[in-house]
Formats: sequence, C-alpha cells, structure tokens
Amino acid sequence: MAVRTNPRLFHFNMRLREGDRVFYEPVVDVVAPNGGWVATNDADVLYLAGRLTLGLRYTATGGLYRPQDYPAGESDTGLNPTIHRVGPMISYTFHDEPDRLFNAPTLVLISQWFLSHRYRTGVEVSQAMPWVAIAFQFKGIP
Repeated sequence: MAVRTNPRLFHFNMRLREGDRVFYEPVVDVVAPNGGWVATNDADVLYLAGRLTLGLRYTATGGLYRPQDYPAGESDTGLNPTIHRVGPMISYTFHDEPDRLFNAPTLVLISQWFLSHRYRTGVEVSQAMPWVAIAFQFKGIP
C-alpha cells in the first residue's frame, strides 16, 4: 500500500485580447487568472502488486483570483469554483531493469468523475461523463 500527494502551483502570464482578465487552461481544466496563480493537488491511495498498481485518485483544483480578475464593480462572477473529482486509476509496468536507457515502460489509465465543477456536474454535461486520461511513461539512465 502507498499514499502519495502531488501539490502543484502554476503561474500564468499570457498575451490575451485587450480587456480579457482570465482564460481557460485545459491541462488543469480551470478558468485561470492571467498574471495569477492556480493551485492543484492529486492525492492517491495505491495498492502495489508487482508490475500492477491499482488505486483511487482525488484531485482538487482552483484559481486564486484577485480583485482585478473580475469585471469592474463585481466581486465574484462565479469564474470557476474549486473543482473536485475522484475515481480509479490503474497502471502496468512492462519491465523494470535499472541502468537501462529505456526502462520501466508503464501504461497508466485514470478515470475520474466530477464532484464539483461549474460545467460538468449535470447542468451542461452529464455527471456520468468521466474525465479520462491515458498515459505512457518510462524512465532511464543516459
């Protein structure tokens, strides 16, 4: 068994159209404040079974908005509340031989359902529609 957490903080400084204060950032799926910060964290509970890893992932993401990120005279436009999602993950490592240039090739599948999201909890998009990520990773020593 293993428990891990991966907190991250992103700062964005983009060239936007005149008057725009925020933009959609697809990697973390949030409306981000330009010149501001976005915080996200992935927390995992994992069962390690040799080459196979099974687990549950919880993700929380939110923009850290400043007064200048809102239109004049408004204090909150509901830009994007904190996003919460949870779901299973599975990974399989094909081989793990240290000191190789191409080592530990691993296929990862994560599927999560939104618990809280401005657009993905049943109004515009069905809450039954999961967020899905498929990844291939490896490590090595040059």
